[in-house]
Amino acid sequence: ADAIELNVQPVIADPRESADAIETKLVEMVRKVCNSVAIPVAVKTTRRFTNLANVLRRFQSAGAAGVVLFAHDLHWDVAIDQLQWTTQWELTPVDSVGATVSGIVQARAAGLDLSIAASGGVRTAEDAIKVMIAGADVAMITSEIYRAGPTAIRKMVQGIERYLETAGYPTLARFCQARPAPMLRSDRGMRNDYL
Repeated sequence: ADAIELNVQPVIADPRESADAIETKLVEMVRKVCNSVAIPVAVKTTRRFTNLANVLRRFQSAGAAGVVLFAHDLHWDVAIDQLQWTTQWELTPVDSVGATVSGIVQARAAGLDLSIAASGGVRTAEDAIKVMIAGADVAMITSEIYRAGPTAIRKMVQGIERYLETAGYPTLARFCQARPAPMLRSDRGMRNDYL
């Protein structure tokens, strides 16, 4: 292997355990794995942190070379005939790339020097281009392959190539070098967009 993807999704069952204690455990897990191997480690994590950029910074300080944003969420439901909650895996919902873009922008705006893989909601070439403009180095797709088959990959690659040609970028690397630095506006400015 050239690298390891370490999928960290905390199981939070003890109401007495603080968020900081949970995050510290995750960071220590990342540190132990990074110190145990000679190849790069990319941490795949959930979006459910109060301050995502801070957690990612701590992963970087623990030795992570990259992050995968984000791990797939379980779908929770209740079987009413059995009076029992259940979990199951579902494909990533259509039109859900925005949450992934948000995490990437938060990571890049924080000045983190990590490789970022976008995972979650990338279905089309346009989605891949969006996550790369936001700051991702690579876009990962799974759900769309289940929906459309392996030809989804070819269509995405061809769409990216058309975009690069139309926009005047000779290579994908050149496009990534030209993308703007992500900047988060003030909280008030972000709220005004909501109104």
